[in-house]
Amino acid sequence: MSLERLGLTEGQRNAFATLLADGLELGRVLAVDRNDLLLGTESGAIRAEPTGRLRHAADSDQDLPTVGDWVAIQVVDEGRFAIVTGVMPRSTLLRRRTPGGRTEYQMMAANVDVALIVHAADRPVHERRIERYLVVAKDGGVEPLIVLSKTDMLTGPELGAALDAARRMGDAVAVTSMREDGLAALEDRLIPGRTYVLLGPSGVGKSTLLNRLLGEETFETQEVRETDRKGRHTTTRRHLVALPSGALVIDTPGLRELGMTDMREGVDETFQDLAELAEACHFRDCTHTSETGCAVMAAVEAGTLDRGRYESFLRLEREAAHYERDYVERRRRDKAFGKMAREILKRKRDRR
Repeated sequence: MSLERLGLTEGQRNAFATLLADGLELGRVLAVDRNDLLLGTESGAIRAEPTGRLRHAADSDQDLPTVGDWVAIQVVDEGRFAIVTGVMPRSTLLRRRTPGGRTEYQMMAANVDVALIVHAADRPVHERRIERYLVVAKDGGVEPLIVLSKTDMLTGPELGAALDAARRMGDAVAVTSMREDGLAALEDRLIPGRTYVLLGPSGVGKSTLLNRLLGEETFETQEVRETDRKGRHTTTRRHLVALPSGALVIDTPGLRELGMTDMREGVDETFQDLAELAEACHFRDCTHTSETGCAVMAAVEAGTLDRGRYESFLRLEREAAHYERDYVERRRRDKAFGKMAREILKRKRDRR
């Protein structure tokens, strides 16, 4: 498998060549299971792991290989294994807050061109949830595309209404895995050599969609629970696959929660309509919550700005700001603790 088949462009090959030391090769991360990596290389797929130096030097998981990364490797054990010595500069990076409230990043995918935000059309369009995915995509520099799946379960007028609701938030297409031509609208958007990532909660049909795009039942699927229409996790780790068309797709586990990190830019880009309104606010640092002369609140009161969208904007802004404060404070404490530990070790050595 050539690296071009894995999405490497001529520009990237030239840029990365200047960063590769003698004896090192280039690979792309296809799957990650903690420190166990599966890479795609010029000679085929190979197992690998990061060097101890790379893991030790990492300030956070953001500095370690994730699915979609291009990495520098040294092939050992007669070509049966590889050591990852470094991560190449990324063009894009998708991340979220680590589940459970910890102030840490969790990497989802790197070097992605388009995020396919999958929403099952057999349930009402969840605008607030989709807005979160849009923020994550845009903050990472990734183009979003909303994909309405399971549209065979809707009548013509119902599908039209669902598609209109999705398109009010961004670019959107409707697909179904039940008809031979049901994926045409999406397949027309998948460009050879570009990398796409499937995002969405469990049960929206991501694995079924990927199987149809691949033309074979490669990934396990399960039906959603009839009691609450919630899905069950079938994909348990992120992995990158090449489609027959030449496009590349990263499948991801269903996300029960999508916590914000310091995604101010993503929030602003997702809510550009509010940003335009804010230009008319009386105060430059208006928080759009209580100030006199706030154009955003005036639009809500006048009914020209949806109150739910306004409240979602405030909630995501607060969440991003809270994470940023927590993360900066945690990093400050970690550095202070590290400095103290080094001083104690130095005093012990001096006394010997």
